[in-house]
This record gives sequence, structure tokens and C-alpha cells, in this order.
Amino acid sequence: GTTRDPVDTFVEKDGQPYLLIDTAGIRRRGKIKDLEKYAVGRGKLAIERADVVLLVIDAEEGITETDAHVFGLTQEMGRAAILLVNKWDLVEKDTNTSGEYVKKIQETCKFLKHCPIQFISAMTGQRTHRVWEEIKTVYEHYSFRAPTSGLNNNLQDWVNRRPPHGIRGRHPKILYMTQVGVQPPTFALFVKNRDALHFSYERYLINQMRETYGFTGTPIRLHVRESRRRDYSDRPVIDAPNH
Repeated sequence: GTTRDPVDTFVEKDGQPYLLIDTAGIRRRGKIKDLEKYAVGRGKLAIERADVVLLVIDAEEGITETDAHVFGLTQEMGRAAILLVNKWDLVEKDTNTSGEYVKKIQETCKFLKHCPIQFISAMTGQRTHRVWEEIKTVYEHYSFRAPTSGLNNNLQDWVNRRPPHGIRGRHPKILYMTQVGVQPPTFALFVKNRDALHFSYERYLINQMRETYGFTGTPIRLHVRESRRRDYSDRPVIDAPNH
């Protein structure tokens, strides 16, 4: 083996067992040698095995291009994530420092907006106790299943608040939504005239789900499907007014 292989460690916290998969650090500058490419590949395998990924960055360096690439992989693979800003004790601060840092992070990696961020110091132990609390919260959101009836009541409200516009004279009819999976939360939206539903409306619905259910730290998958059920063709459960 090599020290660049992920290391598995079993720990117990408050009676709850955890498997920690500690991956090798990924080279930030210069050329990536064969062994380091191997480490990146092993890191991807570790992400595949994980439920919650702890993304650790150096507070003084900020998010690098390589960091952003790795963080993007967690989203593509559908893993929950928490961002840990390490060595925070070494950063000169004022009352706005952490807020400005968060803003910069979210501008660099927009998909991190739903991820909790903790400013820690592995050396001093500063705020590290909060990481366990975040892991529990994020895992609960990652595994959350919304009741179908409540989900569609909320969907009705979201559509009433902002009806979708049509495309090229065709108008979508939103019928209903159901959750088809967890880890990550995955939903199917059934629509008549699916092609008339603009992709920006999918983002709107995902944002509404976050506001309603939280889904802290977890990606959300939304699959829009064309409904071919005749009994819904003229009388959709949820109808968007024509514009």
C-alpha cells in the first residue's frame, strides 16, 4: 500500500458508530505526478463510499481550483457535504471576517450555498465539536423522505406563487410530484407538455424545497417526466394558468 491510500477508522460518538475514511491530501500546485493522480482516483472511490463528505480547506489559502473540482465531484456523485475551513486560528479577524469568507466561498462554488460551513482549528480543537453535530444534521436531511400528500400541497403553493411560463405558445401542466429516493433526496415531477417547462423553473422548485424542508448539505435530484396518463390530460391536479 501507500500512505496516499484512504485510511478507514471506526469511531463511536454518543453511542453512534461512524466509519471515517481519511483520504490523502491532493496536490494544489504544479504538475500532478502519477502517484498523486492515483491518490485523486482513490479519493473519488472514497467519496463513492461515503454518505457525508467533509471538505477541508486551508483558511489562509482559500478554495483552490483543485478544491473546486473535488467539491464538484461530491455533488455529481450525490453525496452530502460539509465544508471545514481549517487553521482558522491563524487568520486575522474582525467582526465581519467569517461572513465575508462565506460569501467568497459561495461566489467561487455556487453549489456550496446549501452546505454548512464550520471554521475550525484541528491543531487547537477550536469548534471541532460542532462538526459532529453538523454530521448528524446533514445525514438526517440526506435521508429525509417527504410525505407525498404534504409535498403536493406545498407544490400547489409554489405553483400558485409563481406559475410556469410556456414556451413557443405551449403551456406546461404540472400534475404532481413524488419522492422516489433518498441519499440524496430524489423527486419525480410529472408534467403534461414537459418540453414547455423551462429549466429555470426546475431550479425554482428545488429552491422552494430547500426553503420548506431544509435539505442542509445535500444535493437534490429532480427528474421531470412527461405524463401520459389520460385521466390527467384535461384536469391536472396542479394547473399553471396560461400567460
